[in-house]
Amino acid sequence: MVGSSSSFPDIPNQEQEEALQMLHLLEQIDRITTTGSPEIFIHQTLSLVILFYRAQSGILLLLDPEKEHLVLQGMAGIPGLSAALDEMEFPLSGIAGLSLKRKQIVVINPVHCWNEWKPAVDDPLSLKPERTLVFPLFLRGEPVGVIQLFNHNLTPNSHLLLLGNRIAAEIEQMRQLQASLRRSQRLRALISIIGKISSVLDRDQILRLIINYGRELLDVESCSLFLTDPESGDYILKYASGSSPHDFEEIRVPAGKGIIGHVIQTGQTVLSPDVFKDKRHYNGVDLQTGFITRSILAVPLHLHALVLGGERGSVEEGVIGGMEAVNKRSGEFDEDDLDIFLTLANQAATVLQVARLYREANQLFIDTITALTEAIDARDPYTIGHSRRVSEFAVEIANEMNLSKEDIHQLRIASLLHDVGKIGVPDSILTKPERLTEEEYLVMKQHAAIGERILNSVHILQPMLAGLAEHHERPDGKGYPRGLSGDQISKSGLILAVADVFDALTSDRHYQQAIPVDEAIAILREGAGTKYDSAAISALERAYRAGKIKTEPERRIG
Repeated sequence: MVGSSSSFPDIPNQEQEEALQMLHLLEQIDRITTTGSPEIFIHQTLSLVILFYRAQSGILLLLDPEKEHLVLQGMAGIPGLSAALDEMEFPLSGIAGLSLKRKQIVVINPVHCWNEWKPAVDDPLSLKPERTLVFPLFLRGEPVGVIQLFNHNLTPNSHLLLLGNRIAAEIEQMRQLQASLRRSQRLRALISIIGKISSVLDRDQILRLIINYGRELLDVESCSLFLTDPESGDYILKYASGSSPHDFEEIRVPAGKGIIGHVIQTGQTVLSPDVFKDKRHYNGVDLQTGFITRSILAVPLHLHALVLGGERGSVEEGVIGGMEAVNKRSGEFDEDDLDIFLTLANQAATVLQVARLYREANQLFIDTITALTEAIDARDPYTIGHSRRVSEFAVEIANEMNLSKEDIHQLRIASLLHDVGKIGVPDSILTKPERLTEEEYLVMKQHAAIGERILNSVHILQPMLAGLAEHHERPDGKGYPRGLSGDQISKSGLILAVADVFDALTSDRHYQQAIPVDEAIAILREGAGTKYDSAAISALERAYRAGKIKTEPERRIG
């Protein structure tokens, strides 16, 4: 009996050998995790499992619990089919469903049993293997998916279930890492976008930037912004990514209709993955545009309005519109999409709020200036409304000459104030019906310089002073008060001179009757290049012929 031990060699038993082999496989899988890509990890892991079990080919399918089906995520050993079958969906039935339900390995062998169970994948792969096995992937006790091997040559054991759990954990970890990286990238992009938005002052340009960036960040087919019409209550489509304003000028959603209506009325966000199942969806916009809406993420535009009154005033909140992101290109809308879209919507609401405050402040500013200039014009009954008309003429001339919005704004103010210096001219001269004496004319000629001097201390008006001070200068240098010539005269001064003379010629004054427009333009043309700027005269005539300008007698008749 002493020597009998030599008949039992000291080698690992079969179970130990399989455990060591599985440990080696897991070590190889650990090295794959450094790739950082779930797609590469799935393919390489599947290839290792196929090699380990000496199989011909294999597939990995993950469970979509909401839709109760399996989605093909990777395959190996099946050449020429990967691109065609990527993300293909399959019913949760047959051996895959059985494997997940029982949490067990399922083996179908031999081939005559193939039709007994519906395979996880049948027609698309056209596979008729002699044998197949499926083992489930579980994570914290919850089903994740399955791996199916075809024509394997190694008998599976219980270690395969542990392998499935390990693969499921690695896939989940890599997906979370990828999601975290995507969130970081989107947040960095969002910060960059907000920086770009902050550098732009034009309201329309900012809002178009916001919806275009929204489409890019959320990876959707379209992004749009609706504002409520205060009169009808309808929701007007104001901006849409990839479109010009003329593409949707008449597009409205009736008050209370559509997902956008629900969002605006309730102030709540809506995430609708399938609008065909959503009773709130309004398809009128699709019918007008030919666009087909499938999914929508909609958020409200909250406005915090400042109401003046009392010592401090108050802030009133309201919803003035909403934004929609339409048709997610990949996957479905999630909470990250919602957070990003809400951030962009808050930016849009802030832009609208600032624009409203600026518009109200600017209107108050213009109204105050208009009241002041009309009070000055009213000193002479023949010049009532003169400054307002000159301002309107100058703006239309500037539009024809394609001046910038800022230059036009400054010209509008300068035109309204161009005669403010007449406050320093005595009434005896200002309203004298007879021809002025040389001394009186010298006093009258000082009004441009007086106006400049009066307004020079008002910081906000300083960019407008050139036009005001130079509207009696001439290209040939024979004007006043400084005798500037050519390029020494600002463009606003040249434009304002033409607008001023045109109104004087076409209005009734105590020293002359209004003359016809054609005659007035002819007089201006006679002085082109010497008294007046040729380009400004041409722009004036174009604006008049286009019906953008009306003279004082035409307004009276109208």
